[in-house]
Amino acid sequence: MASIRQIEANRSNAKRSTGPKTAPGKARSSQNALRHGLARSAIGDAAEIENLAVAIARGLGHPVTPDAAMALARSKLALLRLRSLRQAMMAALLVGQLRQS
Repeated sequence: MASIRQIEANRSNAKRSTGPKTAPGKARSSQNALRHGLARSAIGDAAEIENLAVAIARGLGHPVTPDAAMALARSKLALLRLRSLRQAMMAALLVGQLRQS
């Protein structure tokens, strides 16, 4: 359990770390999630999604609604993009480590 002194210290620190206060700081921080592209709503172009949805619907072997096929296609493309980003990040880390050696 935290002591009274620790609780007061936490409250004091929290008052100083509440995020940006100015309009430019708020505008800049609001874009943080978009910097790496993970929060991007568009995952590929419409034709790519449509083609993948058609392939998914045909390949399943049983009837599937167009909405479900499109949702699965968007999810698959998002997963592929995440894997690609992860691979690029790992490669960049390895290159950075090799340079330091």
